[in-house]
Amino acid sequence: MVDKVTKAAVVGGVDTHKDLHVAAVVDQNNKVLGTQYFSTTRQGYRQMLAWMTSFGTLKRIG
Repeated sequence: MVDKVTKAAVVGGVDTHKDLHVAAVVDQNNKVLGTQYFSTTRQGYRQMLAWMTSFGTLKRIG
């Protein structure tokens, strides 16, 4: 038998700027789980996505 861990559903939000993006992740109760800023490069986008998914299953980003 395999234990399956269910990750909580989370939503990401991004405040976009020319040189950096400020991201936040909230849970299903709209509780802010974290905020962080990322550069507007491919590496920054990858880091932002990895950071957001570290909180749970990312349902959407807006």
